Amino acid sequence: MSGYYTISANDNMVIYGGGALGKERYRYFSRHYHVSAFFDKNAASICTEDINIPIYTPQDGVSKLGTHIVVVVCIHNAFMHQEVAQNLYDLGIDKIIFLPMGDGYLANPRIQMLEIYTYCCEHDIGRIREIPYYSTLIRANFVDCIIRKSSEYIVSWCPIDLLYTEENWPDGNANIPVASFRILAEGYEFFQGQIDNADNFIQVYMPEDGQSENVGDFLQRRFNTYLMLEKEWKENHEYFMYAPVEVKWNKRAYFNVMDGHNRVCFLIDKGCRWIPVRMSREDYELWLNMPVSKAICDKMEGCAQQFSYHLPHPLFKYEKITKDDLCVDILCETLKYLGKESRKINNILEISEYEGYFAANFLRMGIKYAAVIEDREEIINTINQIQMLIQIGNIQIRKDVCQVEKEIELAFVLKDIRKNLEDILRFDALRSCRFLVYKTYGNIDESKRLLYACGFKEYHFLLRVVEEKEVREVGIYSRKL
Repeated sequence: MSGYYTISANDNMVIYGGGALGKERYRYFSRHYHVSAFFDKNAASICTEDINIPIYTPQDGVSKLGTHIVVVVCIHNAFMHQEVAQNLYDLGIDKIIFLPMGDGYLANPRIQMLEIYTYCCEHDIGRIREIPYYSTLIRANFVDCIIRKSSEYIVSWCPIDLLYTEENWPDGNANIPVASFRILAEGYEFFQGQIDNADNFIQVYMPEDGQSENVGDFLQRRFNTYLMLEKEWKENHEYFMYAPVEVKWNKRAYFNVMDGHNRVCFLIDKGCRWIPVRMSREDYELWLNMPVSKAICDKMEGCAQQFSYHLPHPLFKYEKITKDDLCVDILCETLKYLGKESRKINNILEISEYEGYFAANFLRMGIKYAAVIEDREEIINTINQIQMLIQIGNIQIRKDVCQVEKEIELAFVLKDIRKNLEDILRFDALRSCRFLVYKTYGNIDESKRLLYACGFKEYHFLLRVVEEKEVREVGIYSRKL
């Protein structure tokens, strides 16, 4: 059944909770399943003399074991189960057995999970059959991503692709995606020993700080800030939820960061894709776009999931997606590489399975023309839905590259079009393409030879991904025109 899973003796099981209850459940479960570790946010203080498996914080555990694990929450405080499960899901884990207390869950899966948890408590796991994914429990309710709210403000999770620098920043640094803001990232790389100097960081931020100090004192003060963020990250992520980034809605359908650029860049550097932010209630309503979002949610209720990535919208953070969020990583790495060059680009083309994700983001940045190659009617309808929901318009949908009217400066080719790639690159629209973000299918050396033959001269590695048992590489090709 879609939305459900089963567990076997070979599955990787983890016990959340290193106390007496967790250890008692470990002794029982380990007779039937492969229990590989404990998770506990206070892992360093847990006595491990009576267990023979490692204990990790959830963040460290995911780094060691990945997200394809089954986590059983074993803590006495039933009212903490919901928070623990949500935190695990935010880390990418979808197989979670816990007590679904409170609102926000679909009725039937909630009853099923309560029964399953009872079987676990009563050592009756032989009765467990199909288990609902966490995303199945919450999917039909379109749970919003609010952390807390007051009469004036809302603290919410916000996707990093909606976070832009302030409107009034000088030197061409205003209204650009924070993911492409290399100056702060350069500071963090310098503090981590990845680069030898931080001249741009010093040049921009030392005058802005407005303090009378020498370069050494400035760097020491900034380094102390970095160490403080590192300490909070390692010990407890709650700091970032109680000191959220201040943002303000922009009519171009993104948020300007008003205070907290350091925190945003730090969390992006740590791999976070959604970040706690504080906004006014009015701004949240503008982001929510209720008339359109309600219509789409009503249409989707009870239907199969149709989106390939987590939409940058407050009702879709927890939706189960058909692919992964690799598109977010590709966008961030591309923007880091392009830097200020991204602001000189006017026309882009997207050939991918991500339903206009790159086109939408560059339109949000203010480019003039964005085309997506797509001939499947159901995907075209989905792209049109997304445009209305996230308030981005004018994606030009074309069924073939020969229909693209503009000279393309940046192209994303993330589909397997090896047989037609050379012909596509020779169309008039792509003859002047300056940058090509390309996912290699097959031999990368063959792809490089072909693309170099088409006029591209430089290659910059972005990231690798394992798909269909193959290691594929995503990189950006560029050429001087």
